[in-house]
Amino acid sequence: MNADVMDDLAQYINVLSTNMEKAKHTQDRSFYVGHLAAAALIFKSLQQSNFEQARQQIATEKRNLGWSFLPGEEGSAAEAAFARFTKSFDDKIGESGPEVYERSREGKGRTSRVTPRGWTYTIQNTSCPECGSNEFECRTYGGSWDDADIHCAKCGRLIHRAWEAM
Repeated sequence: MNADVMDDLAQYINVLSTNMEKAKHTQDRSFYVGHLAAAALIFKSLQQSNFEQARQQIATEKRNLGWSFLPGEEGSAAEAAFARFTKSFDDKIGESGPEVYERSREGKGRTSRVTPRGWTYTIQNTSCPECGSNEFECRTYGGSWDDADIHCAKCGRLIHRAWEAM
């Protein structure tokens, strides 16, 4: 088992439990409990080296994070921690190593690729304010591409939420 993946999962669990204690509304706490339970199932699958089951549980948790909006900075921190974990999982264990499709547009300064997580793209002269990466990904959380949020592909920071003016 890769220690980096487990460390990132532990960090996600730590963020969830810390934020649950800070939650002001009962409904928010129940969302955090649900996400903690999902993280425990993922941990169990990883401990048993059942990577296919872990992959399915991660996909379900990805959808659940989109459906059960976690408000405020705490919610953004939980989403970022989960993004770091999923990126670590995909890089070290998951199927996203070989890219399914890659294309470059001449002169446009943009490279796109489809991975099991969705579209990831690079834009020149644009970077993440947190880590400086110029690689971004669209996350649909199980919804349509019209509702996709844009996140930094390296650190997971939310760059643009769908349906907000740019």
